[in-house]
Amino acid sequence: KSFGKIWIAVLLLLAFAYADDHDKTFQQIVEDYQFPLNEYNVTTSDGYILKTFRIPHGRDQEYDDSRPAVLIQHGYFDSADFVVMNGPEKSLAFYLANQGFDVWIGNGRGNKFSRAHEWLNPDKDAEFWDYSFVERKADDRANIELIREITGQDKISVIAHSEATASFWTALSEDSQWYNDRVNLLIALGPVSKLDNIETLLLKSLGANGAAIGLVKLFGIHEFFYPNFWTKIWFSTTCGAFPQI
Repeated sequence: KSFGKIWIAVLLLLAFAYADDHDKTFQQIVEDYQFPLNEYNVTTSDGYILKTFRIPHGRDQEYDDSRPAVLIQHGYFDSADFVVMNGPEKSLAFYLANQGFDVWIGNGRGNKFSRAHEWLNPDKDAEFWDYSFVERKADDRANIELIREITGQDKISVIAHSEATASFWTALSEDSQWYNDRVNLLIALGPVSKLDNIETLLLKSLGANGAAIGLVKLFGIHEFFYPNFWTKIWFSTTCGAFPQI
């Protein structure tokens, strides 16, 4: 009994033993660092409703339409959070805003900000989760068109990270002219085209073995790492102690 209580206490301490920003929402972080924030809902061609954030200018600055627009798209198992988690000076979104850019941060289908669809229910319909990086190109298109419409700019820049780069490679191979007409620069951070050298055991096993995915689906599991208290405990303990997973 005593051991169980101690273990629970350790888990709780580990879960909250990080910088304050890790316990805040995206909106709270931006507000606390005194940056402006706009939010938009954009619908993809296949019905997914995505949350897109915008930091139109830097702290203690004013917006003007000469600011070039840049879209940042996150990678696998991630969200817009990754560009505001390193403080006001080193976070990518804040840095770009302070340097004169109109910063837009996307959220891919199915993440904690984009669990919505015009006719599918993510909590009931398995079809909601039936997509890959290939389908995420529709997320990119929807966001690019939104930004062009709001800003009036013909072309924007894009910064893609990890899985988001794979979506862009796919899209460019299928319809490069569409992107040539709308994107003036693509910066690929941690670009991915194949998974031969992946070191994470969990992702390697899921990617290499279709049977593993089939087994997971058989048990009715379609969503990984839904953001809640227990997910935070799992990441704080397991990933911290066993990074090779």
